[in-house]
Amino acid sequence: MNGPVADIWRAVSEEFGRMRGDRARDLWLREAQPVSFRRGLFTLNLHDEAAKAAVDARYLGDIESILLDFTGSPVRVLTRVGPNGDDGPKAAAESLPQRAGEFPPAALPFVVTDRNRLVYEAVSAFAESPGAGFDLLFIHGPEGCGKTALMRHAFERMCARESHVDPLVLSGETLTQDVSRAARNGTLARLRRAWRGHGSVLIDEAHRLRGRARSQHETASMLAPLFEAGGRVLIMSRHAPAEVHLLDDRLHSYFQATLQLELPRPATEDREAVLTALAATLRVPMDAEVPSLVASRCPGTLTDGVALMQRVANKARGSGRPISAELVEPWLTRPGRAAAGMDDLVRLVAAETSVEMERIRSAEKSRHVAAARHLFIDLATRSLGISARQVCRYLRLNSPSVVGYAKRAVERRRHNEPEFDKLVHDLQTTMEGAQRDLSW
Repeated sequence: MNGPVADIWRAVSEEFGRMRGDRARDLWLREAQPVSFRRGLFTLNLHDEAAKAAVDARYLGDIESILLDFTGSPVRVLTRVGPNGDDGPKAAAESLPQRAGEFPPAALPFVVTDRNRLVYEAVSAFAESPGAGFDLLFIHGPEGCGKTALMRHAFERMCARESHVDPLVLSGETLTQDVSRAARNGTLARLRRAWRGHGSVLIDEAHRLRGRARSQHETASMLAPLFEAGGRVLIMSRHAPAEVHLLDDRLHSYFQATLQLELPRPATEDREAVLTALAATLRVPMDAEVPSLVASRCPGTLTDGVALMQRVANKARGSGRPISAELVEPWLTRPGRAAAGMDDLVRLVAAETSVEMERIRSAEKSRHVAAARHLFIDLATRSLGISARQVCRYLRLNSPSVVGYAKRAVERRRHNEPEFDKLVHDLQTTMEGAQRDLSW
């Protein structure tokens, strides 16, 4: 561990203590050790799985926000459980999927059920049987249905079957970051050369490319030789190609040329199967009915159910008690995250402005979409009392200054446009009357 990284972490730890309290810092970050800080990735070693689960679920955004304030640029934090020390390049290699031959370690294996078996078999054929008709796959499904876990499964199968395989692994967000960085530094040609020559490409969260013209152009240029030469392409997206707006025509045609399969939203029995598999990894005694209880009653997606069980396990691990239905019950009735309230709000704004929810939460900068986003920010901060940091995290914004700009823009419109002022007033009235029904 080098000196500058240690100094940065010391300052971050002190600021975290002021923000969240010394108790939270001593409980979760007392034995944390920084490993490396390179290419916008800060790697942090934690002492056990409980600390990692707590930091990932509750405090990762706070740490990234503090690093943003200290460094002046967005920083991603990778937490790991392992011995302290400087692992150097190895730590960077465990980052989010963005370069050849890399994928983060699995938190859970993909759990096969009757509803997702068809998609699982298609992805397995993609990984194990080149030329069998599944070489161009586009898998789409809602949040929390297991798309990333399924892509990890394909990657591991490909590497196990062919020792020489070198798939290019990307996600929509990291691909955009790499392209933007290369464009700023004048190294796009070098980035293209690094992408060229791979016979297989895996792209996760392709819907995040929407509205990003330069990234779409580079993605289409990367896929073109693969489609011509019969290479293998696996794409995961929250939406089907026809439902991803603002796509480059060439990239859209490539997406449409693939075999499209839908990964369905997990039913209650599917959620129970996944949560049962999770329970076996938590290393805490648990009653058999707990996964079923969480699967049937936890609001939100399967990801929310996983996070809930991890939080309960952390509490039980500290107390030494097994996880029982009585222990889980208060968590199911307790108000949830502020993001749940923001989900309700973004639906309301989308209905009033005729702008899709995903476009409001995207990086699209067209005037009517930006206006809807500004309205959402103003209502979230003024009517719901949600902090600027939480709103930025929900919208994936890099700077809290956008929140202030959005509120000023809404104020100007309310002053100059009586109809818009009436719309905002009506929305505020609606929200004040419905706040007791919003899930927090």
